[in-house]
Order: sequence, then structure tokens, then C-alpha cells
Amino acid sequence: QDDFVGIGRVEPDWLFECHNSRLLRFQQKHLEDWETKASATEVWLKEIDAKLIQLPVLRDIAEHLRTESTGVSSNIVVGAAALVAQAEEEVRSLGADRDVAVKTLAAAREQISPQRTLGAE
Repeated sequence: QDDFVGIGRVEPDWLFECHNSRLLRFQQKHLEDWETKASATEVWLKEIDAKLIQLPVLRDIAEHLRTESTGVSSNIVVGAAALVAQAEEEVRSLGADRDVAVKTLAAAREQISPQRTLGAE
């Protein structure tokens, strides 16, 4: 808390020689901002979930192609194996993105709930 400038906090002498427009001010997000963030995160989460459904199917197709092309074309086998690896990496990456999206959505909803309660009073 001591790192923030304010009455009773850090009050360096030079501060009073600066105009307000030269200082950074942190503004609280309003309810609408949190609702917008929550809505955008819900859309992002749906997109991630759709990809997480599609990618294993595509990985299985690439795996089938790799298996069926063995003995026919080594180029296809190598390409299909690369596709399998890429699909698996994308699934891992999207899993991490999904974790971030879930945490972000939870944080936004946590901010929305008390503000709605205060606004109703």
C-alpha cells in the first residue's frame, strides 16, 4: 500500500510540482466493464470448448492417415505424424487457455456480484 501516492501514503515533494495529467491514476472498473469482460470471456470459452471437441477428431483422422499410409508413402506417414503431434500440442495449449478463461470469468463474476448487490440497495 505504501507504493501508491495519496494522502497518508507516499507524498514526495516533487509530486506537488506536477500537474494531474502527468500522473497515472487507477480507476475502478464499473459494473458494465466487468459485465463486458465476463461476456467476452464467455465467448472465448465457447470457442475454446468447440476447438477442444474438434481437435481430438482431427488428431484421430491424422493418426488413421498415418497408420493407413504406412508402406505406401513415407512422406505421408511423416506428414501425418507431424499433424498428430501438432493436434496434441494444440489440445495442451487450449487446455491452458481454458484454465485462464475460467479463472478470468470467475474473477469477473466475483466483481459483478457485489456491485449488483450494492446497486440494488
